[in-house]
Amino acid sequence: MRQYKTSSKRRETYKYYFVDGTIKNVEVENEVTSQDIAQLHQWDDEVFDANRREDYHVSVHYESVSEVNDEKNLLLIDEISPLDILIQREEASEHSYLLQKLRFALQNLTPKQQATLEKVFVQKMSYTAIAKEEGVGESAIRSRLNKIKKKLKKKF
Repeated sequence: MRQYKTSSKRRETYKYYFVDGTIKNVEVENEVTSQDIAQLHQWDDEVFDANRREDYHVSVHYESVSEVNDEKNLLLIDEISPLDILIQREEASEHSYLLQKLRFALQNLTPKQQATLEKVFVQKMSYTAIAKEEGVGESAIRSRLNKIKKKLKKKF
């Protein structure tokens, strides 16, 4: 990688550096080659500036979803403190307690109410589709769901 830009005095030519170590000088022959050489130097300058910016700035990659970027995100890694572990355990136990309470409340519903809840929340059926299937009006389904909500609120 180049460590410097080509000076303005040496921009009349362009040097190609090959892998085998040979160097080829391209000199200005006409106006077209002078424009080509100017364009090549401009591209070199852009690459040099981009590399300089990348070396200077600390790069932070927000895409930590992939394993490739995990090594780049060393500055974003949070140390887990004992307090964080205790908070996580407390939240997990509270969550499991609420789930247990919800299961108990759902078991106390009638089979018809349980089936209605399953159709609405698990199968994602609309009120009209449930009403057609059961042969009742849509308002009956709405009122049944309101009764279910009231019953569940009492249990909580």
